Amino acid sequence: MRNAVYQKAVQEGAGFIVNTGDMATDGRRPKHWTHFVEQNRDDVPLVTDFPYLPVVGNHERGNDPIHGGPNYESVFGYPAFYVFETPYVDLFVVDSDLIVDQYQYIDDTEQDRLFGEWFVSCDPNQPSWLERELASSQKPFKMIALHHPPVAFSKHHNNWSKAENGPDLEDKRDALLDMLQRHGVRVLFCGHQHMYERNTIGEGDNAIHVIITGGGGAPLHRGTSDED
Repeated sequence: MRNAVYQKAVQEGAGFIVNTGDMATDGRRPKHWTHFVEQNRDDVPLVTDFPYLPVVGNHERGNDPIHGGPNYESVFGYPAFYVFETPYVDLFVVDSDLIVDQYQYIDDTEQDRLFGEWFVSCDPNQPSWLERELASSQKPFKMIALHHPPVAFSKHHNNWSKAENGPDLEDKRDALLDMLQRHGVRVLFCGHQHMYERNTIGEGDNAIHVIITGGGGAPLHRGTSDED
């Protein structure tokens, strides 16, 4: 799969490559990152021949402040939240692990605070990072890259409804999608599901296209949910 992506990127003259997360099996372990670098820089120069835009996935363990987060930043040099600008598109990369905390690194109160700081603020006088960045963008197209798809119909379809992943996740998802629609976001690129899936939220000019592209070499999930 890596070779196919690299060859296609060369043939098409790709301007950049987005990885929607889960680049290491366990981001707390340096040897897993060593394997990633060997495979994608030394064997095939995927991460050096093109701007390579990483998205923090749950396997990166970015919410682990001692091992996961520092390992990720040392490999890529990118923060968990950033904006990649092109002449016609602004791509906003965000860390959805702050919302869907599958390994319970963050307590509920802190999760609520981080959601307001980075995603959707409840204070109109103090907008979140994403709200400020979207409002300042003048590009014709605005796109978001995040790991956890807000809508999906495969194995991880219920991540946003599990209480152990965080408080009020369905309400947060609705607030996030509403805010993205108001700011004219048209595409979400997601991972997490090991498959390709495409869904549409809303209609007409306010529609958001949710593209799940998480089948880059891992065993594929089935098309319908087999999770509890």
